Amino acid sequence: MDAHHLPELTERQLTILAALIRAYIQTPEPISSKQISDADDIGVSSATIRNEMAVLEQLGMIRAPHTSAGRVPTEAGYRYFVEHLLQEQELSRQEQRAIRAEFTQVAQDVHKWVRTAATVLAHRTQAAALVTEPRVRAARFKHLQLINTQGRLVLMILVLEGGELLQHLLTLAETVDQERLTQISLLINASYGGETAEGIRQKARTVGDTLTHEVLDLVAEMLAERRKP
Repeated sequence: MDAHHLPELTERQLTILAALIRAYIQTPEPISSKQISDADDIGVSSATIRNEMAVLEQLGMIRAPHTSAGRVPTEAGYRYFVEHLLQEQELSRQEQRAIRAEFTQVAQDVHKWVRTAATVLAHRTQAAALVTEPRVRAARFKHLQLINTQGRLVLMILVLEGGELLQHLLTLAETVDQERLTQISLLINASYGGETAEGIRQKARTVGDTLTHEVLDLVAEMLAERRKP
């Protein structure tokens, strides 16, 4: 049964479906009509609930995992529950402020934000939480900074669109002062914002300065690496 094209349910069927799903979420075991009757004040007998469950099964919203068992929700049943029965609950202002405070204490790094989001979600829902990073087709350059650390060592801080921050330590052929590194950073930031790895490689072909070209090659390589799973 297509979860997007379900028939209209009666008020009683809606109530029973919601009760079954809530009970199944609490104890992931097949739910019987008696369990629903005992747990929820539905106002009908266990036999009536059993008959309505038979209809819900025919409609593809619940199923029997094996003979003589209770019933469990199907994908269509879950979707109907989420789209039509689940009531939205707005967080209190105090909860909103607390969550906002937790994120303001985290550096603007996508990895840290994802970990914080998972922690906050698990704490608020009292359940396991899974949060994944947003995926884009291709990483795009936002800006970089070159910092002279010691001798020929230069720290490159690369920021991607979306906030991801990468760091790489370069070893140059010769010592370069901070003023020149800053000039290279400003030039690249002004000319390559929003570019993908391929775009940077193409534009870098016309760059005559060897050091600038090497930095651009490394930036392109790091951007290309972010596309790999």
